[in-house]
Amino acid sequence: MNLWEHTAAFRTEPSSVMLGKFDGIHRGHQGLLRCMEEDGLPYRKGLLTFDFSVAAAGFSDAEQLFVGKEREQIAGAYGFDWMVRLPFTDAVRTMPPEAFFEEYLLKRCQARAIYVGEDYRFGYRRQGDAKLLAGLCETRGVRFRAIPEIRYGEEKISSSRLRAKLAAGDLSETRAMLGYPYFVTGTVVHGKKIGRTIEFPTANLSWGNGKLLPPIGVYDTYSLVEGIGYFGITNVGNNPTVRGEGKNALTVETHLLDFSKEIYGERMTTFFLEKTREQQAFPGLDALRTQLAHDKERLYRVRGRYDLADVERFA
Repeated sequence: MNLWEHTAAFRTEPSSVMLGKFDGIHRGHQGLLRCMEEDGLPYRKGLLTFDFSVAAAGFSDAEQLFVGKEREQIAGAYGFDWMVRLPFTDAVRTMPPEAFFEEYLLKRCQARAIYVGEDYRFGYRRQGDAKLLAGLCETRGVRFRAIPEIRYGEEKISSSRLRAKLAAGDLSETRAMLGYPYFVTGTVVHGKKIGRTIEFPTANLSWGNGKLLPPIGVYDTYSLVEGIGYFGITNVGNNPTVRGEGKNALTVETHLLDFSKEIYGERMTTFFLEKTREQQAFPGLDALRTQLAHDKERLYRVRGRYDLADVERFA
């Protein structure tokens, strides 16, 4: 998949284009993708979104579900050929909707079809809407489809609702709205290596800035390393059993089952399946080892119940 980011100077092949913020691709976005696939047009499939890390004053990309390369990873998993993360500069923010349509959709994306949600807004002060975009597309011979909001329960599926569910630790509803388990992708880095001393080595992840993590606690997880999946026990926390000077930094550490390779510097994706217990401070490393042995034995016993069908596209 081709990715353009940190630049407004891009040009794609003739394409069918989905528009939106795409903090992840949740089931609402997947409805648009189904429309694109139903139409079966002979064009490249692309996503046009914004990069708020290069943002106009008053805008930010803090506390997002998915950041940086994770968004590229999701777009590739869902079969897109390209993604543009357009820097949200003042020049872009203040562009009238008609100019944005001409410059970015027609000229740079070479859009032959455009797909949006019915509530999509664009252009300076959000002056453009789906109705305006439909008229612009009709004038220029571009196929256009807008779909109604997709709901889960009684409410619309949205990134803000997903963030609230994740912050509350509701992994089940987060997964139901995303269409896949929530995950963190990062680089495996060196940690304190305490786990090695008690026969529970862990892969310590370095994740992207602005990433929203699940609440502190211990989780059953499934991690992809070099395209191969492994169940694991993941701690999101600050290692209260082993205190340094001051407060320990927040870490995401995973003990992978049946795994013994050195993977420092490798990328790893960890899917959160279920929270199993709260983080706790143990009286010493022996007590911690005993608890981890119980966690590991339990995971061996229950791992067969986890449905991973929605993870397979990421492998």
